[in-house]
Amino acid sequence: FHVPEPVDVRKVRAQTKLTRARFAERFGLDSRTVEQWEQGRRRPDKSSETYLRLIEKAPDKVAELIAKL
Repeated sequence: FHVPEPVDVRKVRAQTKLTRARFAERFGLDSRTVEQWEQGRRRPDKSSETYLRLIEKAPDKVAELIAKL
């Protein structure tokens, strides 16, 4: 049974070249929560971690899908 490494939220956001506020807005997240994840004060729950991994792999596609909601 493989346990993946925790997602590096700061790295995921940095790859998008967005500020924390723009990243949160683009992907429907709370900017304070993103800040807490990045600073290690909180860890994303399993669903959020999966969502962040999707953003990491295909940020434009995820943003496109979010815009359609």
